[in-house]
Amino acid sequence: MLKYMTMINEISKMFDNHIQWLQENIVFLEIKNDWLQITTPYLDRHNDYMQFYVRREGSEYLLTDDGCIISDLIASGCPIDSPQVQERLITTLNGFGVQMDGEQLMTRAMPDELSLKIHNFIQAMLAVNSLSGLA
Repeated sequence: MLKYMTMINEISKMFDNHIQWLQENIVFLEIKNDWLQITTPYLDRHNDYMQFYVRREGSEYLLTDDGCIISDLIASGCPIDSPQVQERLITTLNGFGVQMDGEQLMTRAMPDELSLKIHNFIQAMLAVNSLSGLA
């Protein structure tokens, strides 16, 4: 039992370290028109830090990638309009509660769900970014 508790404490400490690393490596920048740019430590397929934008609209928050990921897929030759890619794209986005508006990925969140929505939005960005392999 003691060995088991030691393992829990050890892994728990690693999670604490991960959360600290995440906090130290996220950059917030206020930009025009009440938008906040968030640069994450997560890398896209070009080894660039993934960014997204947040703005408060009334009682909720709007999160968007400003079309960056879909535009990059199109530029890389990914057949974004093909039925196969569309099906995978929509299935992926639906799994994370994210929608497409034109080329931008977006979602809305109430304040009490913002943390989960941010997590899911980043996961959706990473997953959609990986569709570049279909090019």
